[in-house]
Amino acid sequence: MSKSRPVLEIILPVYNEQEVLSPLINELDQVLEELRRTMEVGYLFVNDGSNDETPAKLEVLAHERDDVRVVNLLHNFGHSAALQAGLDHFDGDVCILMDADLQDSPTVIPEMVEKWKKGASTVVVERGARAEAHGWMFKLFYKVYHGMAQRMPPIDFGTFCLMDATTVQRLRKLTEQSRYFP
Repeated sequence: MSKSRPVLEIILPVYNEQEVLSPLINELDQVLEELRRTMEVGYLFVNDGSNDETPAKLEVLAHERDDVRVVNLLHNFGHSAALQAGLDHFDGDVCILMDADLQDSPTVIPEMVEKWKKGASTVVVERGARAEAHGWMFKLFYKVYHGMAQRMPPIDFGTFCLMDATTVQRLRKLTEQSRYFP
């Protein structure tokens, strides 16, 4: 990717996502088509030790497309570690963290980028209906978490967010070994 225009990188942690990779890329390509006119757009897949055909499919994608990069973790370290690996390999002006399962709709990405262009360093997407799908276990977890946390994250927010390069640099400086991203 050239640096003459702003660079947006979508960071996608994946674990055994062989079935969703093609629909994911197709939907992202459609949503990002307009943004590609003003920005460089790329995908950074972090394979979190998948043991299905995900690594092979990612290898093909990276070979066929200049806008796809892949980081392969040695084994399954977990979602937060995969997100951190993506941030550690991010090299752009702005990134979006997004789960590959399409439970968060990529259709809001242009709106997120627009907020960044107007000066926002971070943009977090509210989950809405997705939180309801988790039911009482989801709510119980956050109730306990809110009881322990010094700063309480909102219940309906996950990892689907935009961060500018300055925010990513700050996160890279944190020293926690076990990080929880939402």
